[in-house]
Amino acid sequence: METSSETSTSLSHRTDSTVINIEKTVKPVVVPPSEAELNIPQDALNNLPAGGSFQEKSGNATVRATKQKDGTLTITASCDSLTLLVENLKQEVYHFRDENTTLKTELNEQKTQTVYEPSGWQWFQIWWGRIVSAILALWVAGRLGIKRLDMF
Repeated sequence: METSSETSTSLSHRTDSTVINIEKTVKPVVVPPSEAELNIPQDALNNLPAGGSFQEKSGNATVRATKQKDGTLTITASCDSLTLLVENLKQEVYHFRDENTTLKTELNEQKTQTVYEPSGWQWFQIWWGRIVSAILALWVAGRLGIKRLDMF
């Protein structure tokens, strides 16, 4: 079989979790002609009535011998050579469902993490607030204690 030029088209489509690759190839293929051979013995040809014929077929080839009314022999032969278009369609579908589920799980895990520990700046404010409150409380207590002692 003889081949000629080939035509190819390709299409790719991608969604979140699916990739679809489609490749279509059209290639002409020429089917070679075939031969038919007709062998007629002389006795059979002489005994053939007018309008009668012998025929042989082999693949796409046909040969026919017909005896006419005036006694002449007409031989007709035909042969078809075919050109077929062979179409090849290749479609690949890839699903990324597992990766998508893994990413969702990791995202959910990150969202559910809660931080209970104060930051460094917050610790600074808490401890200085406590220290200043203690100093203020001691100062107020000391002032009140001195005024009470003065009253007696």
